[in-house]
Amino acid sequence: LQDFLVQYPEAPDAPDILWQLGNGMEFTEGDDEAIKYYQDLVNKHGEQPLAVKARGALRRLESIGQPLKLVGNSLGRSPIDTSALEGKVVLISYWATWCEPCVEEMDRLQKLREKYSKAGFEIVGVCLDHDKGKAVEFLREKGYGWPQMYEEGAMESKLATDLGIISLPYLILVDANGNVVNKNVQFGELEAELAKVMAPRTAGKDKESAK
Repeated sequence: LQDFLVQYPEAPDAPDILWQLGNGMEFTEGDDEAIKYYQDLVNKHGEQPLAVKARGALRRLESIGQPLKLVGNSLGRSPIDTSALEGKVVLISYWATWCEPCVEEMDRLQKLREKYSKAGFEIVGVCLDHDKGKAVEFLREKGYGWPQMYEEGAMESKLATDLGIISLPYLILVDANGNVVNKNVQFGELEAELAKVMAPRTAGKDKESAK
């Protein structure tokens, strides 16, 4: 693909190839290499639909220390604005019922929410299901109570493209000031990462309890 771009930089397939290369670099060579391809896509093919995703991916990959605000509707069509959660540590969880690892880890997310909620922790799900009804039924059956954003389009929805989400599950940890502290938390490291961010808050709660 890289050789093809060198030989045919203006080919009709160039935007798609740049997008694929950016995706691949995220999983292999790392963010810096991915950013180069996404930026190239934006700079050279900014009018193409894939450039929208590339801008979102750039925003996501460069989000550490930056404010992150998501606005949309819940599964029940009520508005959700994550900026209203300022003062809380927030985990943004992109998921879908067809994503087996997502479903397998939901119970763990529930336990973390119960453990840290009194210290100011919340989860905001971003459901990328094609079938809204299936997601609603799943959540009702399991009793997961955190806010869930949803819009039609699944991985092609605005909620996904605004951050160039390319795979699920995808977790983003945001601190109490609304800034990203980990742009791609893995389930295996989630509790340790959360404990670090929550440490000052839980310490404060412990002092209050001691009084």
